[in-house]
Amino acid sequence: MTAYLRVPRHPDQLDELTFTEDGLDDPSPVKTSATDDLDRMSFTVQDVPGLRGVENLVDTALAKTRYEGGYVTRITVTRKASAPEITVAVSSPRANAMVAFAADGRFTKVNRV
Repeated sequence: MTAYLRVPRHPDQLDELTFTEDGLDDPSPVKTSATDDLDRMSFTVQDVPGLRGVENLVDTALAKTRYEGGYVTRITVTRKASAPEITVAVSSPRANAMVAFAADGRFTKVNRV
């Protein structure tokens, strides 16, 4: 899992943290643009209660896509509007899709790509 966190002493900066089976990697700086509105894009983990049910998100995404041999490649949380949105990327040997969920974990749509 990868998370982008604001640097506490420099809130105009972001660091990338990667969590693996082996633990937490060292933070890496992330380039931001002068036009990035970090205040508007930022959220807390408490703003995304759906993350408490990651297994349910994965199961729902796989069920909604119905891809033979489908598997989840990534789970992303972004905030572009008023509330964060969870996106689960599903891949298979023949197709890809992005499955969207509301911040509370409710399924909203499938975008086949």
